[in-house]
Amino acid sequence: IRSVYDWDGQLKQKILPPQPMYSVNSQWYLRDANWFASFPQSASRISALYEKEGGETPDLIITLTPDVILDMLERTGPIELPQHGTTLTKENFVEKTQEATSITYDKQLNQPKQFLADFFPLLMERLGNSDTSESTGMMAFLEIFQQNLYKKHVLLFSRNADIQKKISAFNWGGELRDTDRDYLSIVNSNLGGTKTDRALQRSTNLKSQVDGDGTVTNTLTYTVKNPLPNSPGLTNKSFVRVYVPRGSNLISTEGFNKDIQLPRLETEGYTLDEQVEAWQKDLSQDVNTGTYTGTEAGKTWFGNWLEVPGGETKTVTIKYNLPYKLGNIDRQSLLVQKQPGTQTGPISYELSFSGRNSLWKSNSAQVEGANLKYNQDLLADTFIGIVLKK
Repeated sequence: IRSVYDWDGQLKQKILPPQPMYSVNSQWYLRDANWFASFPQSASRISALYEKEGGETPDLIITLTPDVILDMLERTGPIELPQHGTTLTKENFVEKTQEATSITYDKQLNQPKQFLADFFPLLMERLGNSDTSESTGMMAFLEIFQQNLYKKHVLLFSRNADIQKKISAFNWGGELRDTDRDYLSIVNSNLGGTKTDRALQRSTNLKSQVDGDGTVTNTLTYTVKNPLPNSPGLTNKSFVRVYVPRGSNLISTEGFNKDIQLPRLETEGYTLDEQVEAWQKDLSQDVNTGTYTGTEAGKTWFGNWLEVPGGETKTVTIKYNLPYKLGNIDRQSLLVQKQPGTQTGPISYELSFSGRNSLWKSNSAQVEGANLKYNQDLLADTFIGIVLKK
């Protein structure tokens, strides 16, 4: 276990980051490589930058959030670290780890991740000891891993094509998945918002209106609450991308920040990564709202900045048309993909289909008159569908 800055310090090549990242870095490093919404694309950049910084080509990349460790600590109970003068529990792990790896570590030794290096073997030993309790052992480890794969707190990527195919089949790879109907995934990239994401409370409301000619118009309302104190270091500053079916047409946006200016970077002596170049090639920006439209992984995305100071709540509204029309007898569905690593938040969906009748619907939703309604917490990827007759 080492600090990513140990590796980033070895990077000799100067690589331009994706444009929104100009706000925090003039150069692209391994620590910022998880940029793309589809994880296999990000994983290929993680691998490439790791190699450029002196590492061997990884056969497998595993990403995980602190939630995985919290679930393990719930099974093992407290773990003492006497050399660091602390005991880690599910309740204090995140706070104590951030403090030990960012603030109180020995500045002369300059090994901020030694705290984790000392903790992790003890955690694995305790969890793997099947003699201590029924809550530990290999089956407990597999159960924790499986639950967190489902909730997208763990992602996997293998450079072995056969293994990667299996990962994708189980939906463990973090791809943006294909669908020929409606689609939604909201991706937040924290750029200069410190470590505030775990505290944020996010909610999503999507309303779809089917007109008489089959045109579908969506109105998305996305609300972010920052319950932290109002302090400059606790403002969440994120570049938000909303992924929708490819070819969707933006009508209007409200609520994004319009006053964030990116610095101009010197480009002499720098290279542009081919995937970043492809990502930026089709970007366009609305002159009135500043909202960007781009394409990625077979989707269209609408994106802009959202800055939420502590103690405040911000709401973004996006209105757009879908790139297809419904026929007289047709199906309409919505695939919602949770951004990997995010906390659970409520999502509500309402499809209004006045002038049509419902022939079938998925069990998770309800039909009330000429409206299909869905309202649940987004624990994992979710599918809602209906068949309509005009």
